[in-house]
Amino acid sequence: MIKKLRRKFVFINASLIFLVFLSILCAYTYSMYYKREQEGYNQLQMVLERGYAVGDAQMSGSNRTEQRNIAPGFCVKIDKQGRVILTGIQHYTEISTDMMGDAIQVASEAKKDQGTINHLQLRYVRMHTDSGLRIAFADISTELDQHRSYIGIGVVILVSGLGVVLLLAWLLAVVSIRPVEQAWERQSQFVADASHEIKTPLTIILAHTGLLLAGENQIPNQRKWVEHIRTEAERMKELVENMLFLAKSDEGREPLIMDEVNMSELVLQSTLPFEAVAYEKGFGIVTEIDEGIQLWGNARELEHLLLILLDNACKHSLQGGEIRVSLHGTELSVNNASATMIPKEKLSRIFDRFYRADEARDRETGGYGLGLAIAKAIAEQHGGKIRAESTPETGVTMIVDFGRNYKLRNKSSE
Repeated sequence: MIKKLRRKFVFINASLIFLVFLSILCAYTYSMYYKREQEGYNQLQMVLERGYAVGDAQMSGSNRTEQRNIAPGFCVKIDKQGRVILTGIQHYTEISTDMMGDAIQVASEAKKDQGTINHLQLRYVRMHTDSGLRIAFADISTELDQHRSYIGIGVVILVSGLGVVLLLAWLLAVVSIRPVEQAWERQSQFVADASHEIKTPLTIILAHTGLLLAGENQIPNQRKWVEHIRTEAERMKELVENMLFLAKSDEGREPLIMDEVNMSELVLQSTLPFEAVAYEKGFGIVTEIDEGIQLWGNARELEHLLLILLDNACKHSLQGGEIRVSLHGTELSVNNASATMIPKEKLSRIFDRFYRADEARDRETGGYGLGLAIAKAIAEQHGGKIRAESTPETGVTMIVDFGRNYKLRNKSSE
């Protein structure tokens, strides 16, 4: 539990910091690109007003500096008769006629007086005059390469910084969650110690009630009370054992001994004892089990998980109903079609400890609301997830998806 909380804390903190730096990087990159773009439009506007230097024309010092800062480009004039005249050129030795014609067509037909022609990597600005249309073009390939290099450098810095952020977030999580961890450890230790202490007197009570019931000189009324004592003591012992299991599961003090488990056979064997219960109560059990399903896990705990789900389904099944146990690939499901539909607001809580969707019914069946919590703990120990679905048509279905902890073997091919 604490490990999950720490991982979640690290993930949230690292994600927030990463998003902040990513936003800063995106904003800075966009602002730089926008600034360069506006400068480019201003330079092209200047070209339309002053023109490029053609050939070896003499230029003053100031003009020479301005021309040197302008990207490679060219300027054309389209007169009212539709003739295209090259009026200026900058840093180009030659220009492809096809490229120039394509650029002029796109720029002259565009809705805006300035923009970018992406497939030609050109920026343009056009101006309408009394004599026709003037368009200035600038090559932005170098500018785009620089922009991409800036983005690449920013990404490298961001990724490198992410490692530092993760380390800082982890240290922060360790310091911040330490008080919670200590409180949780004290609580878990208290539950474990209390459970151990309670088990001893319960064992003595059960032993003594067994001796009393074995005696022949008992008054019938006395026998009834002794049987009540034994029944309640057995229920209390079951509750203590369940609490102890959950406490050990939370602390991870007893790691499971894992081995390859034939899940197909385990599901079939676990279902057989409940067929007699189903027959007595007047409902049926149907199985749909794929052959050769192998899981890496603990057979005893997986059987415990199945028994919880089957016992829960039998307790809430009605006469004439049907329980369907299915195992298909990674998914194990136990469906009780005759069960009362569980409302959506309660469905998300049925795996909480001591939660009972139907308190009156659970009191009658002797439940404490820990069975499904234990089932969830076992499923998570085996790398799986458990969920519940409930509709008026299908009743209640418990589904365990073992996900990656899965290996399919076809017996016929072995």
